[in-house]
Amino acid sequence: MAVPNWTGVFATSLRRIRAELRDPLTRNGYALLLNIAITSVLGFLYWIFAARAYTPAYLGLGAAALAIAQLLAGIAGQPSISNALTRFLPRAGPSATRLTVRAYAVAAFLGCVVSLLYVAATHLGFRLPVVLGHGWLAVILAVSVMGWCVFSLQDAVLTGTRQAIWVPLENGLYNLGKIGLLLALAPISQRYGIFASWIVPALVALVPVNLLIFRRILPRHASAGTRTPAVAPLRTMTRFVGGDYLGSIFMLATIDLLPVLVVTRLGAEANGFFYVPFMIVVALDLVTIYLGMALTVEGAHDDSRLRHLVASVLRRVCLFVVPAVAILLVFGPLVLRLYGPVYAAHSTGLLRLLALAVLVRVGRSLYVSLVRVHRQVSRIALTQGTVFVLTMGLAWWLMGRLGLLGIGVAVLVTEVLTAAVVIPVMLLTLARNKPTIAVTGAE
Repeated sequence: MAVPNWTGVFATSLRRIRAELRDPLTRNGYALLLNIAITSVLGFLYWIFAARAYTPAYLGLGAAALAIAQLLAGIAGQPSISNALTRFLPRAGPSATRLTVRAYAVAAFLGCVVSLLYVAATHLGFRLPVVLGHGWLAVILAVSVMGWCVFSLQDAVLTGTRQAIWVPLENGLYNLGKIGLLLALAPISQRYGIFASWIVPALVALVPVNLLIFRRILPRHASAGTRTPAVAPLRTMTRFVGGDYLGSIFMLATIDLLPVLVVTRLGAEANGFFYVPFMIVVALDLVTIYLGMALTVEGAHDDSRLRHLVASVLRRVCLFVVPAVAILLVFGPLVLRLYGPVYAAHSTGLLRLLALAVLVRVGRSLYVSLVRVHRQVSRIALTQGTVFVLTMGLAWWLMGRLGLLGIGVAVLVTEVLTAAVVIPVMLLTLARNKPTIAVTGAE
């Protein structure tokens, strides 16, 4: 019997890995997947330390302050501006620096305006959560939202310039800084320690990361050149952000309002049994979302390769998402037992339905990525708006008849119906795909 040449096998495998990482889509995609793994693990540790170092009341107050700041950043359009950067930066060429500065300025300005409007609303008698809204704390809230908007856009710049390899390093160090400051502030300020541990490291990270971006990455991106280096007209970008903003709001509403719907319809305890499996599948969804971001970047850079890019993303989905879904379908009760036996008893069926929906949702995620490449953002708003209406309507109706399982049925049915429409459109688009000559003019 021949003895395997392990040295040769290792060398061959190493060559294959190097060849695969030369593909920008694969390199960016794996970097973003590594970012998910790092932030998930460190985020899990962060909240364990927070629960041990802070009282439940102050932990809840800090979490509320963070939620408000991130919500205000979302209302200010940060997700849509991020999508615009990943769409237009790849072919911006020498205009990449100007585009990045413009995006930073708009996001920071809108973040400040939205924060001040929120503070003003609390003083005018509107019943809004007031955790950072009085005196100098209002200024801190505005600065925090502005900084968070720019901090979040950094990832889009790194991804759009094909330098997503820096994203896990940046976020890994940021999350380590969060944990260190969390523990350091616990004996000093229970009230503001959690909020400060998120915002201060983000503000500090703005300096070194943007020095890297503006002194190294953007100049290299500009000098490397593109097939048709041109920044899109302001009108085109404004239309893109406007259409994408509406779609982003629908997507966020589907995620954030579904737990509220469960509490209203079934009660707080039922929402606990819903929220655990829901967050498991949301984390799994991030894999497809980040791969879709990489697809948008590479498709914007060279849309003649769209068929190859879609096939490459589907291979990664089969490699990472399909096995994870299979594990949830087969070993769902064991996974839920990590949270407690009561979750395994009440949430297993829901987890399996939501896991199946993750697989079906891959088609919609790819469709949205392709639509962004072609700047047809009105289709994003229509697609995400339809998903929002169907999910909420079906969930409300089916919860009264099937309980928690009704939510899973509603989500799965919505994804199947949506996929039945968008997948044929996507295949037709790929079949007729022709490379774009330039990113100029009106759509």
